[in-house]
Amino acid sequence: MPISSINNFLAAMNSGQGPAMANRFYVSFNVPNDLQSLLYGYTSGLQYQCDMSELPGRNLTTSDYRTYGPTRKIASLTEYGPITFSIYCSNVFWEKPFFESWAEYINPRNLGWDFRYKDQYATNILITQLGMSDDTPIYQVLLRKAFPFLVSPLPLSWSNEAPHMLSVTFAYDNYEPQITFNNMFDTFLGATNFSSPNQTSGPPGLGGNSSDTSNPNQPILDGGS
Repeated sequence: MPISSINNFLAAMNSGQGPAMANRFYVSFNVPNDLQSLLYGYTSGLQYQCDMSELPGRNLTTSDYRTYGPTRKIASLTEYGPITFSIYCSNVFWEKPFFESWAEYINPRNLGWDFRYKDQYATNILITQLGMSDDTPIYQVLLRKAFPFLVSPLPLSWSNEAPHMLSVTFAYDNYEPQITFNNMFDTFLGATNFSSPNQTSGPPGLGGNSSDTSNPNQPILDGGS
């Protein structure tokens, strides 16, 4: 990389107060009410025992569209991928039985393996990215209606003296940024100068249904759950 490019890179990063670090984060688990009694006051410990997480992504899948000539891609579906949390296990060893109990609560054998309603076992999870200089949150996302669907096994070995790390994978309906730079997400949701998907003709993803212009100021994004 040329020296001038390095200097420009450093100047750009310094203007943003340096790099954001992947190890500056915490996760807040909001446990469903029916499972609170299983924690015996350990709820807050999950925040400090979570060693690995992710800030979620968003995938817009595409479909082929063609009237004449070459096919074109249009956005057709939004997908949110699962997130895996790695959690240190204490010597009390409550962590694995707790998440196993959560999974059992979702699909209890003593009720004939019938699944409970999602509102009973799903919850919200808050993931916070911290700044470098202090513990001020610089980005924060809320996972809506999250629940564990995979509690991974814990390997055992006489040659392994490392602490147990429990991996638990969660699905969720969607996520919503709570803290962003200059409240960018909220500003975007509240903007009124975007054209409605229904204002121009074409299939969904190319302007929507031209027959429905009841709300020309409807934002492109939907901030609901």
